[in-house]
Amino acid sequence: MALATFAAAALTTGGAARADLAAGAACAAKLPVPAKLVYDAVAPALKPDSVMKDVVIAQVRPLVLSGKLDRASARAAAEAAGPCLKLVK
Repeated sequence: MALATFAAAALTTGGAARADLAAGAACAAKLPVPAKLVYDAVAPALKPDSVMKDVVIAQVRPLVLSGKLDRASARAAAEAAGPCLKLVK
């Protein structure tokens, strides 16, 4: 459940924001590979009314279980992707 802990701490939104897909994509282009993997998995699943923590957990857990993302780096990758994901939320 470390995945839930980091998601709650790193990816909670502070307020209502409009989705800006272009800004999110530009931000994601600068991310390291693991964080870009998280962004690419989570961004399409985000909806205006979704809880980001829940979406991150639902999308990142399969990446870890399939070996595409190392468990030890999942937290840092999600934290790095967080600001870009907030832009598309």
